[in-house]
Amino acid sequence: MSEPTPVDPNDPSTWGPLTPATQRLHDLIGINPEPRQLTPEECELLLQSKREIAQRAFATLTRASTHKLEPKV
Repeated sequence: MSEPTPVDPNDPSTWGPLTPATQRLHDLIGINPEPRQLTPEECELLLQSKREIAQRAFATLTRASTHKLEPKV
């Protein structure tokens, strides 16, 4: 087995493919070390990003579940 690639939260190149909303949100706010309030547009992008990630995760689970091995009796 290959070792997983380490993910650096401050290096977007290690994050893997981003969803469109996640990429747009990253383009707007970047990596900001200072806490702050998100704008309404950023909040909507964050929610959209979470929906897109959930859709990808569900699609992966759905694809994986169609290839279940049947136990041999």
